[in-house]
Amino acid sequence: MIDKTKPGAIILGDLYKEFNWERLDEAFQVMSENDILIIALHKNKYCKQENKIGLDLGPFVTALEYATSKKSILIGKPEKNFFNLVIENMGLRKEEVVMIGDDIFVDIGGAKNNFMTTIQVRTGKFQKKDETSVFLQPDYRINSITDLPYILGVTKYF
Repeated sequence: MIDKTKPGAIILGDLYKEFNWERLDEAFQVMSENDILIIALHKNKYCKQENKIGLDLGPFVTALEYATSKKSILIGKPEKNFFNLVIENMGLRKEEVVMIGDDIFVDIGGAKNNFMTTIQVRTGKFQKKDETSVFLQPDYRINSITDLPYILGVTKYF
C-alpha cells in the first residue's frame, strides 16, 4: 500500500501478478503530485515464474521513469554499489569472488561491469540466445550448479 500523506520516496519491489496497471498508475499519481525519489530493488527485464518467462520489475520501473522524467535509484543487482557492498561485507577482494547466476543482464552483466569473474548457469532464466550475444558473455557457462566444483577446481567438500 502506498502512503500518500508525505512521501519522500516510492520504493518499487516485486509484486509479481499484483503489479498491475492500477498500482503503476497509483504510483505515477503520487509521484506527479510530490517531488519524490524512485527507489527500485532491481530493474530485471524478465523473470521465470510458473516455468515460463514473464515480465519482472524493470519494465514497470522504466515506465515510471519515462512518465515522470526521473531516474530511479537502484539498490540491487546490477548496480556496482550492490556488488561492492556485498564483497566488502564478506571481507574479500573482487578477485576472490565469482558471480554465479542465470540472468545474463543482471547477474553476469552486473558482475562483468564490476570486473568480476562470472559463471552463467543454464537453468532458471537462462535462454539459448544468451550464448550468441556478441556484447555480453560470462567467463564460464555450466549446465547445472553441480558442475561448479569442476570449474572451480574444488576436489573436496567441507
